[in-house]
Amino acid sequence: MDYMAQRVEALYPLFRIFLSDEKQVHTIPCTIFGVRRVAIYAGSMYVVFNDSETVMQMQRHFEHLIRHARVQPHDVADTLRQMATSMQDNPDARPFSSSFRYPGTALSAGL
Repeated sequence: MDYMAQRVEALYPLFRIFLSDEKQVHTIPCTIFGVRRVAIYAGSMYVVFNDSETVMQMQRHFEHLIRHARVQPHDVADTLRQMATSMQDNPDARPFSSSFRYPGTALSAGL
């Protein structure tokens, strides 16, 4: 976790991670290729959409995820350090479970 925090800090703002509360905002793994294409990961394969309406819907969904992220990119390194400290203090804690708590929020990773 400390190494991850260092890398996130070193690469910010080029590399940004948004952490979401999966109980409030759910998503599926997807990649948006500009305004022309979106790929959705469906287990062992990708489903690709080329129609503009679907691409726009996925772009709006992605914007919704960003707006509702519980931890914004500039706070991710500190959040990772807090998680590492909490795990050291309580080795039985699972950091991405609903029972895991650290200052300010209860999170699961959602990108």
